[in-house]
Amino acid sequence: MKLALSSYAYNWAVGIPGYPPERPMTVFNLLDEAGRLGVHVVQVADNIPFEQLPREEQDRFAKHAGQQGIEIEVGMRGIHGSHLEEGIHLAERMHAGILRVAIDKGDYRPDEDEITQTIQAAIPPLKKFGLRLAVENTGRFKARALVGIIERIGSQNVGICLD
Repeated sequence: MKLALSSYAYNWAVGIPGYPPERPMTVFNLLDEAGRLGVHVVQVADNIPFEQLPREEQDRFAKHAGQQGIEIEVGMRGIHGSHLEEGIHLAERMHAGILRVAIDKGDYRPDEDEITQTIQAAIPPLKKFGLRLAVENTGRFKARALVGIIERIGSQNVGICLD
């Protein structure tokens, strides 16, 4: 068993809409905290806009994590347009084994058929990079509906992230 630490564990330190901290926690602070706690997996979830960081910073983060023996998981929000594909490529660059995704983003709230089709289209790159897609339960779909979506997708590379 590996202990993991998500950036959501530090929601107030990272900042939430309307309540930004004076000095928000960065991905590098999160790595340092994981090292201090002896945690071997860090999930940079969508509360830290990791995909918006310059590529050089992302690469420096991956290198720093590797030097500390910490595995990376990437989290994102939204599967619309090319966003899911971009998340897959980011996770691959970070040598992540898991890409956690919350389906909805802003006004984008796809139905079960669209979710199934969008994720099925992403199966080839998930397999190519050896990634697992963990679909976050967000409250919009009951567990039974999420299980149905995952069964319809029909891939060992896709599962559910329950919190």
